[in-house]
Amino acid sequence: MKKTIYLLFMLSFIWFLCAGEAKAQMILNPSASGIEIKIEPASTLTSSYTLNFSGLDFPNSDKADLFFRILNNNIVKCSDLNFEAKTIRITLNITCSDTTAWTVATWNAYFEERNSTHLAYYNSIL
Repeated sequence: MKKTIYLLFMLSFIWFLCAGEAKAQMILNPSASGIEIKIEPASTLTSSYTLNFSGLDFPNSDKADLFFRILNNNIVKCSDLNFEAKTIRITLNITCSDTTAWTVATWNAYFEERNSTHLAYYNSIL
């Protein structure tokens, strides 16, 4: 009986962790003026997001990896590139002293300021 309860508890915990990750999505909108990356405005802020980059036409995984490595800094980290699925994990440093008070809107403003820079990076590596 204890094993069954323990197993149910562990399965529930794993489901909770996975469900939170599945809902944490970022949006990518490429245009002629920039590459917009943003968090869905109605979502709750979390530290980890999955970004679908199928809107970008990378010729291979090396170019995609280079593009996302360029975006890394002390508050944003890109990792776990899956070129076949066209996804990457974006981790936000929400515990940094500079970003602890940031909301989804603040993070989106941060990314919006970089739209044209993202496009310049993208064009430079193709």
